Amino acid sequence: MGGLKAVVFTDVIQSCVLLGGAFLTLVLISIYFGSATSWIPTHWLDHWGEYKWGIDARERLSIGNALLMTVIWYVASSGSDQMSIQRFLATENIQTARKTFAVSLITSFVAQFLLGLVGLAVLAYFLDNPQFLAAGESVATDADILFPKFILVGLPIGISGLVAAGILAAAMSSLSSGLSATSSVISEDLFKRFSRKAKPKKVNQLKRIRILSLFVGIFTLALSLLISRVEGNLYDVIVKVVNLFVSPLFVLFFMALFIPFATARGVLIGGLISIAVAIAVAFFKFMGIEVLFITPASLFSGIVAGIVFSYIYHKFLGNQETMQKRSEKIIDQSK
Repeated sequence: MGGLKAVVFTDVIQSCVLLGGAFLTLVLISIYFGSATSWIPTHWLDHWGEYKWGIDARERLSIGNALLMTVIWYVASSGSDQMSIQRFLATENIQTARKTFAVSLITSFVAQFLLGLVGLAVLAYFLDNPQFLAAGESVATDADILFPKFILVGLPIGISGLVAAGILAAAMSSLSSGLSATSSVISEDLFKRFSRKAKPKKVNQLKRIRILSLFVGIFTLALSLLISRVEGNLYDVIVKVVNLFVSPLFVLFFMALFIPFATARGVLIGGLISIAVAIAVAFFKFMGIEVLFITPASLFSGIVAGIVFSYIYHKFLGNQETMQKRSEKIIDQSK
């Protein structure tokens, strides 16, 4: 209730615009170079630095780190994120939900692969046209601005608008889902749970969710105006912000599903420790751990802490409370 059908329809349209814009960029750059493969690098470029395969928490980027983070992110977000759960619960049965997840993985792979090619194509375009870069700019130090700059200088009028619409479509796709999910959570888990009034009618609930969506959207827009003041590599900033609560949220679901002796207090402590580790790694480089290890570090620490404290409470403190309650009950009966 509250617009999931509209979210799904707009997601489909926006995805088509996004992928169409990426494909169009590849076609135009291929026409510019005269071949569909001539812009693909034939060797490892110097400004990319040394590539590494293994898993190392203190390396900013390696193949192993990227794969580990991606797997954990997909498992954690698909198993606990409100936007994912909302879609799974909207399906007819578990078989349909599994098909939905399979389609999501396949389309995500295609989209990521296509956007990776766009990155290589735009890189080749500016290496061939360094005059389009301002004084002091380079493909190595200003990679974040290359694609927006390509839209301005590399695309014909009209086409540039379509590609810009593709970028906005990607943002809208995430934003619309987030607004719907956030508004539903605030309405159900906060207003409805703590409200002393009688259960509101469905019409009133729908109206409340729409109003919440409006205010959450305005708040999000106001925050987005401040993004230009955030310093650092855009990718690192996104990873730091987006991944802060992915693992901590999944810790709660993991404990509930797989740990039979999990207790509320133990899980709460595990979740808080997971959040603390995520913040420490993201903004304070705790123990020298780099950004791609935010999700693994926070997930592992949260699960371990949740299991340990749940076991302690279940084994010792829980038994003490049970004995105390029994004693109080016996005393009351004797009186």
